[in-house]
Amino acid sequence: MPWHSLCSRGGLKRMARKRIVIIGSNFAGFTAAVALKGLLRSAHDVTVISRFDQFVFHPSLIRLPFGARTAQQAAFPVRPTFAEQGIAFRDEGALKLDLAGHKVITPTTEERYDFLVIATGAKPNYGAVPGLGPRGYTQSIMTLAEAEQARGAFETFLKAPGPVVIGDVQDSSCRQPAYEFLLNMERVLDQRGLSSQVPLTHLTSGPKLAAEGLNVIANAAVAEISPRQIRLADGRTLPFAYSMLLPSFLGVDVVRACEKITDAAGFVRVNAFNQTDAHPEVFAAGAAVAAGPPEKSGWLAEKMGLRVAKNIAACISGEALACAEPPETVNLPASPIALDDGWIIPGAEAGWAQGAFERYFPVGGTPLS
Repeated sequence: MPWHSLCSRGGLKRMARKRIVIIGSNFAGFTAAVALKGLLRSAHDVTVISRFDQFVFHPSLIRLPFGARTAQQAAFPVRPTFAEQGIAFRDEGALKLDLAGHKVITPTTEERYDFLVIATGAKPNYGAVPGLGPRGYTQSIMTLAEAEQARGAFETFLKAPGPVVIGDVQDSSCRQPAYEFLLNMERVLDQRGLSSQVPLTHLTSGPKLAAEGLNVIANAAVAEISPRQIRLADGRTLPFAYSMLLPSFLGVDVVRACEKITDAAGFVRVNAFNQTDAHPEVFAAGAAVAAGPPEKSGWLAEKMGLRVAKNIAACISGEALACAEPPETVNLPASPIALDDGWIIPGAEAGWAQGAFERYFPVGGTPLS
């Protein structure tokens, strides 16, 4: 009998104390952990395993390279919130997921579970394009460390300005932040009186967007990147003094090894309940989920984390599980803020809304200022 059918028929109402283990502590994992503890109180155990002990508000990383945010403003420690909520926290990475044995193996222990939530996020696939990424010749903002490196590179760029190329490479599922980064770059260059000196190009694997005064190269594929030049698959070359290109993604290594529940890229295949069919006690949320079209965002991750929490609580109490409500994707690069009732906040207002979200999202953390 399918797990969700058993749940909906009340077959788990008399379940003993359960252990829920969550791998990952950012948008999806953090939301799932706090929501689960709120729903289950002290009747069941919630443990978070993550090699990161800080919640990073990734939308802030778009502004950090330009000095509009600091590392301290873009992150807060998760341990105090988890401790206050009664959530156990292990700040170490998972080495292996033993799905058959219901265990998460870490460097120091084997954490057993009755329910598992995979909220690890995704792994940037910089190796897909030679020369791409922070270890190559372009910048990225996928992590706090990368955003800080991009800031250092931007300060160096200001001493000798030249062409700027911003965007994403083929198969990227994260075009939206690149477009926001482009708009921030355009504004900063204008504020510094550099607009007339610096050719600004939006390079994207997606469709062309309306953007006045910008050189836009759409539906593009990047073949190779050398120190100051991007070579496209069609043979064209783009010189640059500064470039930020977002990569495509893979599932993280420990998840990609679980071939029974993942697709070819290592993302977790889930049903409408964010539950894996092969192991119904295993759920996934956020960027770790195989989705299409797979535009990844914190908003979607948070929604999935909350749905997973409600569905695990439903399994324990014997109630019906909640399905995803279509559409579950946001692919409007110029309109990055989406609300539950379907409204989209467009244009300049999105920056204001994002700033408000930065201040009030952290649950139990220090509000960003």
